[in-house]
Amino acid sequence: MRITIVTGPFFPIPPAPCGAVERLWWDLAREFVRRGHAVRLLCRPDESGRAEEMRDGVSVRRLSAWTSTGSLAVNLAKDLVYAVHAVACLRPADILVTNTFWLPVLARLRPRAGCVVVNVGRMPKGQMRLYNALRVSCLAAVSRALGEAIQRECPAAAARTVVVPNPIDTLHFSPPDVARSWQAPFQLTYAGRIHPEKGVHVLLQAAHLLHRSGLRFRLTIAGAWRTSDGGGGEAYRRRLCALAEGLPVTFLDPLYDRAAFADLLRTTHLFCYPSLAEKGESFGVAPLEAMATGAVPVVSDLACFRDFIRPGANAFVFDHRSRRRAQALARVIRDAVNDPDALAGMSACGARDARAFSVPAVAGNYLELFDHLRVKGSVPRNR
Repeated sequence: MRITIVTGPFFPIPPAPCGAVERLWWDLAREFVRRGHAVRLLCRPDESGRAEEMRDGVSVRRLSAWTSTGSLAVNLAKDLVYAVHAVACLRPADILVTNTFWLPVLARLRPRAGCVVVNVGRMPKGQMRLYNALRVSCLAAVSRALGEAIQRECPAAAARTVVVPNPIDTLHFSPPDVARSWQAPFQLTYAGRIHPEKGVHVLLQAAHLLHRSGLRFRLTIAGAWRTSDGGGGEAYRRRLCALAEGLPVTFLDPLYDRAAFADLLRTTHLFCYPSLAEKGESFGVAPLEAMATGAVPVVSDLACFRDFIRPGANAFVFDHRSRRRAQALARVIRDAVNDPDALAGMSACGARDARAFSVPAVAGNYLELFDHLRVKGSVPRNR
């Protein structure tokens, strides 16, 4: 097959610093090539200055560069200009897959660009009705919760909606060679955007409660805080630093290098991801990557995590909707570390479960979908 992938306007593909979406589509593109398909990837420029190149068998075409802002309207305007540039660069193909907002609309100007597959990685905000009216070939949601949200927004889109999870790199994210010691001091880790909707302040409030109870632990918080990178900005960062006073907390910049991030996760006992984003969270790559290394996730009770989280078997869940959610999180962490044998068993179970989300496994799901669209012109049933 001839497959065109178009990623968004705000981050380049690896090895440059990038987001999870750019990273996973680069992984999938290379896997598609490894299986004999022709892949062209359109993306934001990086510092190399090269407009076009062939990398690992993938034909890479770089478009215009944009910086994300805290304004949805401004970001959508930038995405529109970027999509216009992308449409002008499209070539005949069998499949066109993208996670951008406007390209599924403008792709009608290039009917030979292939069946349009929208990679839906965020909760819908009205655009699914537009995509359905334009009869895009497929809405590929990254979780069952997101697929259900699409169908609630636009029931008529059910026939063209399918769930294909995000993949993780199980070559990098694997358990340590030497088994963890499930004894204090316990390493707690959060990695992701430093934003109020991610509940990082709740984690620090829980850390204060744990510290007062005498629990010996270290907490590492890694991620982007600037608004241009999707973070909560300087004011939120100052709030977190104030909350961290007197606690064994280390703040790190985002770990874009996968090997470095995997090394951090291999030293982690509990990976705490207390997201409060009821309408913003769609899958949760970071908790799954942590699980693949043997770190045990502690997550909020969001539906998007249920595709891979099994409470009590491979992870812990706390009630983030409680008015005493910091206390609820602290209680879950305290109960978890009080049973090291159970933690060791959950660690091993999680690492096994994560293998189902490897790049080759998810690439196979996508290729099956693409082939069905190319041949049958519709989404396969019972997926």
